[in-house]
Amino acid sequence: MKESAINTSQSPFDFLFVGLGAANCLLILRLNEHGFLKGKTVAIVEPDTKSTNERISCFWTMQDELAKTQLKRLIGNSCDSIEIIRKNKQQKRELQHFHKKVIDVYNEKNNQLSSRKTARQKIVFYDWLQLKRSDEKHEYGKRIFDALFKKVAVTGVLSFLREKTNNSEPSLAVSKLSKWLFAKNAINHLFRKVFSLPILAFPFLFTIFALILSFKKFDYIAWIILGVGFLSVGLSHGALDHLTSKKIINNKQLLYFITTYLLKSGLLGLVWLFIPDVALLVFIAYSASHFGQADFEEWGYKQGWQSFLWGFSIIMTILFFHFEELKWILQQIPNLHSVDFLKKMSETQILSIKILVIGSGIFIAALNKSKYILFTLTYLLLSSMLPLIISFGIYFVGQHSMHGWRHLSIGLNERSSGLWLKSLPFSIGGALIILFFLLFAGLNYVGMFFIILSCLSIPHVFSMHRFYSKLKQGVL
Repeated sequence: MKESAINTSQSPFDFLFVGLGAANCLLILRLNEHGFLKGKTVAIVEPDTKSTNERISCFWTMQDELAKTQLKRLIGNSCDSIEIIRKNKQQKRELQHFHKKVIDVYNEKNNQLSSRKTARQKIVFYDWLQLKRSDEKHEYGKRIFDALFKKVAVTGVLSFLREKTNNSEPSLAVSKLSKWLFAKNAINHLFRKVFSLPILAFPFLFTIFALILSFKKFDYIAWIILGVGFLSVGLSHGALDHLTSKKIINNKQLLYFITTYLLKSGLLGLVWLFIPDVALLVFIAYSASHFGQADFEEWGYKQGWQSFLWGFSIIMTILFFHFEELKWILQQIPNLHSVDFLKKMSETQILSIKILVIGSGIFIAALNKSKYILFTLTYLLLSSMLPLIISFGIYFVGQHSMHGWRHLSIGLNERSSGLWLKSLPFSIGGALIILFFLLFAGLNYVGMFFIILSCLSIPHVFSMHRFYSKLKQGVL
């Protein structure tokens, strides 16, 4: 082999091999044996020389077929029977299972091409019919083959896999496969694929789904789904603040945490009672900060005025694209003067605010070159054709809470099931508080819902702000 630097403009090589695994080594051997490399310039891309065996390459074939491959000299071990689940030992007759070491194939290639310089890349080889593997995917394969070997002889299965069967035998082998295992694994695979989608896909798809339900007069289904989402992920992601604060190691500390948490909520409740307009501004301000912070944390953008402006754009998009409902909800809050200001706004002023809000979102998207922001704005605008609470719920449950839940799972190094169980007592407590106040709200239940939600949220916002700071510092 001539040593030469790779130069694509001059194309100095007749053959180029990337990686020296078993396949490439065997291919080089066969090409050399048949004279195809004679007088040719060959390049092999490898970091350094192989010195140890990495994997065993396994296959099954017949003795006469093995002779044709000229691999007999490289076979280390072979067997002519197979035992399934430590029982039911079956003869493979003339069919044998052969093992060859990859290092032996590599060395044989070196022997034939001893004057040719090679290098090494670490490649991992797997026996794809190895039935006893601990990882999940091979465990599925093990179950399928276990069930199959109970009904079909090993020789039939191996002949089918080697494509050495007649026209009727493949259908016989396939018909004996466990349909339940395939169906179960297919469903599990589908769920894994769905839940591996980006979080933004869920609120977007649910918005489309909710629009279809609304068109078909099945709105209640969307309400039920969002209600379940709010009571699970929505409340639960805010019911883990006891894990993100200082470590609670006894009942006294737990009681102190609950007391201070409720005092913070109660303080905002007093502001709602005596100066509701200030409370409304505080609610919008800290919600904008919190929503923007969670989204920017998920997308890896820099926190600051941009994240606040993005959160503010979210809230204003939801509110002003449901302007009539916004006024109706604010009328349910006693002594709130802001609603009188909104009633006096002209159509032109409302349109101007809508354009400004969407423009702000697009501006932030442009600064960060963010498809995520544009994607969120798209489904928020689509959800403007739905009721305000549905629109708010889609974002709050489907995006914000999911982002927060994911960050908590990573930061606390806890699986979702464990987090949910730890959040359950506080989630139930939050739900009971909301239910208690709604029972006395009468016709003003929507306004009361937002007041209670804001009161329960404010200590959570401060808690999550500290959590994100600790997460960046790596001190959790």
